[in-house]
Amino acid sequence: QRWCQASPMRPDSLSVEDVKYFRALYFGFMTQLDAALGDLFAGMEERGMFKNTIIVFTSDHGDNLGEHGLFYKGNMYEGSVKVPLMVYWPGHKQKERKIISDNVSHVDLVPTLLEAAGIESPEHLAGYDMLPLMKGKQNWVNHSVFAEYYTRNREPSQLMLRKGDFKLIYDGNTESGAWETYFYNIPEDPWELKNDMENPDYADLLYDFIGVLMGGYWDHIGVHLPPVMPEVVSRVSYDIDWPADPWSPVKIDEDSKEVIQF
Repeated sequence: QRWCQASPMRPDSLSVEDVKYFRALYFGFMTQLDAALGDLFAGMEERGMFKNTIIVFTSDHGDNLGEHGLFYKGNMYEGSVKVPLMVYWPGHKQKERKIISDNVSHVDLVPTLLEAAGIESPEHLAGYDMLPLMKGKQNWVNHSVFAEYYTRNREPSQLMLRKGDFKLIYDGNTESGAWETYFYNIPEDPWELKNDMENPDYADLLYDFIGVLMGGYWDHIGVHLPPVMPEVVSRVSYDIDWPADPWSPVKIDEDSKEVIQF
């Protein structure tokens, strides 16, 4: 019930049937998206655009869908931070579809697409060109992937490093406000239920991860940010009918033009 307790706008509790219902809705939306993409690609093919268009399918975040008692995003569990990344690249066809299990990041997309367009990547970009990886000329087994989460107008409240099979999380988004640290072996613990912070077998590896996560990576990024981040305008508040009906019309306050109810 962690998700329910996080906001007074949410119901007091959810049943197993509620969770199944929301997951079914989510999978239904995926089916709808798949059909819409099929229409888009059919239109591109009719117009001869498939031969000179790179297509990237990805997402900005996942959804916990009840895992760890949570919905939506806003944390560093795999359900939230692991996203699809599929690339169609004309002129670089593989003999068969290739699945890459090495860790990559959204920051790698920009230099990859710049290189594809024949544009030299600026030196300050944090990412790397993925084309050698996709061609099988490189492996990124030890490639570091970083993530940060900011609450409104505050310093980062969560930091993550994923490297190889392991993930380190610094979480300051706790009830007490104190930072908590988590270390997971993802292949052995895919649901991230066992925190290996105190496991002596990983002491040296953990020390290395902490050094990487809290080291110069953020300094490299920070020099390109303003000294004071601009104020973030909070979203308008809204009420959700319960049980929620995703097909009901959105209600708008005529005076403020704000969303008042889904």
